[in-house]
Amino acid sequence: MSDIGLAARPGHTVTVLWGSTAGNEEGQYFAGRNHTTEEVRSDVLALGPELRSWHLNVGAGANFLLWVSVTAIVLGLLGFVLTGGSLENRLSLAFGGLIAGAVLGFIAWAVVGSNLGPERRARAIADEINRLAEQRLLAA
Repeated sequence: MSDIGLAARPGHTVTVLWGSTAGNEEGQYFAGRNHTTEEVRSDVLALGPELRSWHLNVGAGANFLLWVSVTAIVLGLLGFVLTGGSLENRLSLAFGGLIAGAVLGFIAWAVVGSNLGPERRARAIADEINRLAEQRLLAA
């Protein structure tokens, strides 16, 4: 029970939930209720690496490299195409556009992309599982 932080002593009545992959006879505890003390704890992240094998669909990822590279390429191409003059001038503006695009892509990812990505959705799924586990344990 230490994985989920539920205190229990000999003589206490405890209900636990555990999770594992399909067909696996063994798993990890991720929620529990001590009926003697009325304490309820739930932490689906206690499943650790085994949670990865559940293959939860957490939506499209907001990949850092995608945000940076697309923004850099678009600004680089715009710098090359929309400017006139010699090839040397156009290439230097395209290079500047690539650098500026990479910086803007990083800022955009930090502000928007990291909050849309799989990390946030995985945390939301874990919170929902924890909330449901606690509700079920309170009803037990």
